[in-house]
Amino acid sequence: MVAAHSRWRAVAETSDLASVVGPRVRFLCLDADETHVVLGANTGSLYVFARRRASADATEDASSDAAARDADSGRDSSSDDPERNDAEGALRFLTMVSPADAPPIEPREDPNPEPETGARPDRGAARRNVTVTPALARVKLHPGGSMCAVANAAGVVQVLAFAFSTPAQADSVHQRVVSARSSPGRVVVQVPHGHAGKRVTWLEWSADGRRLASGDDGGALCVTDITSPSDARSSHDDSRSFAATNQTPPRCMTPTELLTTAASTSVYETGSPIAQASFDAAGDVVAVSTADAAFVLAVASGVRPRLGAKPRLGPFGACFHARAAEAVSLELAGSGSGSGLGSDRKKGAGEWLIAARPGRRLWVAETWLDEDGRTPVTRVAATLRPAVPPPSNAPGAIETRDKPTRQTKPRKFEFGVVRKLGDVCALVECDRALAVLDVPGGAMLDLFPIGDPAARDIAFGARDVATSGAKAFVLAERPEASASAVWCLEAPASPEALARAVADAASLDGGADAFARALATATRMRVVEMGLLEDARGELRALSSAAAAAAASSREKPADASSEEA
Repeated sequence: MVAAHSRWRAVAETSDLASVVGPRVRFLCLDADETHVVLGANTGSLYVFARRRASADATEDASSDAAARDADSGRDSSSDDPERNDAEGALRFLTMVSPADAPPIEPREDPNPEPETGARPDRGAARRNVTVTPALARVKLHPGGSMCAVANAAGVVQVLAFAFSTPAQADSVHQRVVSARSSPGRVVVQVPHGHAGKRVTWLEWSADGRRLASGDDGGALCVTDITSPSDARSSHDDSRSFAATNQTPPRCMTPTELLTTAASTSVYETGSPIAQASFDAAGDVVAVSTADAAFVLAVASGVRPRLGAKPRLGPFGACFHARAAEAVSLELAGSGSGSGLGSDRKKGAGEWLIAARPGRRLWVAETWLDEDGRTPVTRVAATLRPAVPPPSNAPGAIETRDKPTRQTKPRKFEFGVVRKLGDVCALVECDRALAVLDVPGGAMLDLFPIGDPAARDIAFGARDVATSGAKAFVLAERPEASASAVWCLEAPASPEALARAVADAASLDGGADAFARALATATRMRVVEMGLLEDARGELRALSSAAAAAAASSREKPADASSEEA
C-alpha cells in the first residue's frame, strides 16, 4: 500500500454515535453541507450534527510530515495555507428531527401521461403525510440550509423545514434555534405517489434550491419544483442571462410559503433503475443515469436525448463538473463525436460532465440547450481510461505486512456513481472501491479498496457517501449491524493543492514517472512557484544523467574486454 494524496479523518467514532442514540437505532444514510452533517435513521428520524474544524494539535500532527518536506524543499509552510487550516474536526450533535404536522395522503389518482414529454403530473405532490414513520433511505440538505429532503422506505419523499443555526436564519415556521435534544420538522412538501412502493435511490437539489430530483429502483424520475408562483414564468425561459434581460432570477419558496402553496412535481418513466441525477449550474438540465443508459433531461420541456449511443448495463453514474473540459485536448474537442455538434452552437455556451462507462472508462461530454431553449443537445468529446494507481489503505484496512500471503492488488472493479469533489477532483464509488479523480488531468489520484470482510470501518464497506466542497463524508459499514462511524476524506481543493499533492507523492516515490507527472500536473494547473517542482526537475536531470552514464559505461566495457584479449 502507498501513501494517498487525500487524507482520512474520523469525525464521529462508533462510541460518539452510541452516546447520541439508543442501541436499536441504526444510521442508514447521510448528507453534508458547509456547516452540518445529517444522518438518517431506521426510526424515521433525522440526526443533525454541526461540523467543526480540527483542533490545533490534531492539525499539527496530521501535517507534520508535509511540513517537514516543505522545510527541506524551502517551501513556506506558514499558517496562511488554507489547506492546512481547513482540517475537519469532530462532529457535534445538535438535535434529532422527526416529521410532523403533515395532512394525510390522499388516494392516488390515475396517471395521465403527456405524450409529447412523457411526463405526468403528480397532483398529490403538495403536503401529505403517512400514518407511520418508516426508515429513512435517503437525505439531502437544501442549499439554503433551512430545509432537508428525505425519502423513506415506503417511497414517500418529504421536505422538512427546521432551524438549527442562528435566529437570524430561522424561518417563521420555527422562530427559534433548535436547542432541545429532539424537535419536530414541519413537512412543507411531499411527493406521496411518484415513488410509492419503490426504493428511492437518489435525491438531488439544484444549486439554487428551486428543484428537487428524486429517482427510484423502478425507473421513475420525479422533478419537484418549489419556484415561487410569481417567478414560475421566468423559470421556464430560455438560457438568456437574467442580467441581460433585466429580469429577476427565479427563487425558491420559503418554508412559510410552501405551507400554503403546493409544489408541482413531474414524473418521468425511464424503464430502468435510477443510479444518479445531477443538475447543471442553472438547474434547468438534469443528467440522469439509469442501469442501461444515460440521458440529459430539459426540465422545461421534458425532452431527454440519450448521451452517446453505446449500450451498457450497470449502476454507472454521471455528474456535471466545470473542469471536465480540461481533460479533453483541443484537437479531440474539435473533432468530438456525438449528436448535435452544429455550427450554430454558441462558443462557451455548453456545460461539461463526466460519465462512468463499462471497462473503467469515463466519457467527457458537453451539453447545451438549442436555440429554442428547450431542447438539450449533447456530444461525447472524449473517452478516458485512467490508469489504476497502487492502492492506498482505507480506514480499518488490515496492513499487508501483517498478512504476508494477502494479495495487495485490488480486486477488479468498475466505476459507479460519480460525485463532484471540489474544484478539481471527483469521487467515484462502487461496491469494491472509492477512487479520487484528478478531473482536469483525467487521472486517478487515489484508490481505496473496500468490501474486505476481515476489515473494519471504510475498508469493510461504505454505507453511504456525501460530498461538500472538496470533502467527502462516508458512513462506514461495520461487521456489527448496529455500529456505524463517520469518516471525512479531504481531497485537494484547488489547482495549487492538487499540484502540491502530486509533487509530495513524487518526493516519496522517487521515480522518474512520478516526477514527470508532477511536472505535467503543475504545468497544466499553471503552478510554477513551488520548491518541490524545482526538486522534481533536479531529480529528473539526475536520473537522466545516471541513465546516460550507465549507457556509456555499457558501451565501454566491450572495448576494454577486447583490449585485454589482445
